[in-house]
Amino acid sequence: MKKKKISKKLFFSVILLGLVILLTFYYQTILIGAGRFLALERLGKADVVILEGTELIRDEAVRAGLKLLSSGNARRLMVIYQESENERIFGRPPDYNLYLIRKLKEVGLKEDQIIVLGVPKEHPITLTEAQIVLSNLS
Repeated sequence: MKKKKISKKLFFSVILLGLVILLTFYYQTILIGAGRFLALERLGKADVVILEGTELIRDEAVRAGLKLLSSGNARRLMVIYQESENERIFGRPPDYNLYLIRKLKEVGLKEDQIIVLGVPKEHPITLTEAQIVLSNLS
């Protein structure tokens, strides 16, 4: 009896250790695969590509959105960033909306393809942001 309990514990311990080792070395591959599964590409066309950032918008996200626009899979680009009324963000110009629009025009977008939206950082951030985005899209 005790031998079976020990062998079962040893068996499950070895399997658990193996899983931990696999996750340690292959977590990036697993996360990339899960992301591709959950966010399928090339399923059709969209009206708007929404790029969501925090206080600043990253170049990689803009490039991905521009790629969708240039391929004809989307018609407009909506850039959402969080603005704070009480604090200034180092490195961000005070007229960030106009700055983003100007930069997006420089890469070839027309003004009717660009929507820039600053959302407040009030809690719950996700719900507040979703309500503002929905009202602007409709």
